[in-house]
Amino acid sequence: MPRGGSWLLCASTTILVVLSLVVSGYPQGPRLAVCLEANPSISAVEFEALGDYINKHSSILTGARVCSPEDVMYAQTVTNTCIDDDISVGQMRELARILNVDHLIIFRVVCWGTNISFRPERSLLLLATTVFIRFLHNPMAFLLNPAVTLFGLDKRATVTICATVYSSSGNAEFGVAVTHTDCPVLSMLSADPLVAARKAVDKTLYQLAATL
Repeated sequence: MPRGGSWLLCASTTILVVLSLVVSGYPQGPRLAVCLEANPSISAVEFEALGDYINKHSSILTGARVCSPEDVMYAQTVTNTCIDDDISVGQMRELARILNVDHLIIFRVVCWGTNISFRPERSLLLLATTVFIRFLHNPMAFLLNPAVTLFGLDKRATVTICATVYSSSGNAEFGVAVTHTDCPVLSMLSADPLVAARKAVDKTLYQLAATL
C-alpha cells in the first residue's frame, strides 16, 4: 500500500477511536428532568446549593441524561405551571412533553433541622485524657472548663429527602424517602444540614438508578 494510503488509514482509525470514546462518555440512559420543591425551612442559599447538587449528581449517579435547570424553568413558564404538591397529572404530562423526557423526578425536603443535646460521657472522655493528679486536685475546674463543655455538646443535623418519580404520561410511578444525619466529631462546630441533605440525595439517587 502506498505510504500516503497507510497514513490516511491510520488517521481514520484514530478518529474513529476518539469518536467512540467521546460518545461512550455521554450518558446513554433515559432522559430525566429533576426539580427540587421549595421548603420554607430552607434558606435561599441552601436551597440553591442543594438544587445545583441534585442537578449535577442526578446524571453522574444514575447514568441518565438530565435536562438543564433552565429547560425545566422554561417548561414551567410556557405551561404556566409551578411544580408543587398541587400540580395535576395533565400539567405534569405537558411538562414531560415539552421537555421530551422519560421521567420527571421531584425532590422534596420532608425534614430539615438540627438537634442539640449534652452527652456527659464525651466530657468524661476528655477528662480522662487530662493529668489525673490535677483532676483530683480540683475536679470542678475541669467540669467548668469551656472546652470540656463544648466537647460534651452533641449537635445532629438531620434531613429527610423524598423523591417521587413521574412517568412521561404524568402519573406517579414510585417514591423513595431517605434520612441522613450529619454528626461529625466536634459536631457543635461542624454539623451541617446541607451536608446531611447531600448525603441523603446521593442515597436516593443510588436507589433510583436501580429502577430507572
